[in-house]
Amino acid sequence: MSNQIDLNKYADFVFAIASMPSRDLTSFMDHIDQLDQDTNVNIPLLLTAAMGLGSEGGEFQEIVKKIFFQGKPLNEENIYHMKRELGDIAWYWANACNALGLDPNEVLAEMCISWNPAIQAASLMLTTARTAKKATSNARPL
Repeated sequence: MSNQIDLNKYADFVFAIASMPSRDLTSFMDHIDQLDQDTNVNIPLLLTAAMGLGSEGGEFQEIVKKIFFQGKPLNEENIYHMKRELGDIAWYWANACNALGLDPNEVLAEMCISWNPAIQAASLMLTTARTAKKATSNARPL
């Protein structure tokens, strides 16, 4: 028995099970048109955001990889470079929120609240403390 893999057969297999919109431009365009008609999602902006998030996340990851595994220094210049990439990630994240019609504040609040019951409790305590502080600061002296 041979352990050699025929990559041409594998490529044929992958192509055969790929969705029609993945391998046929007309099917892809028809699917995009249908999504655009059936939803309130900004399809071009969503595609831009998805591609940008993946690309910019990879650029951030590349810097970190080089620092940890290839001897690149963890210095101000590289921290600044990572800061720029994080800004790009935020840009595309905001585009994704816009494309989906989502409030960015609600996206983060949902993530934080649903992520952990301890965060729910801390959020409630923080909100209560802020409300109490605001009430105290707005109170008039007697």
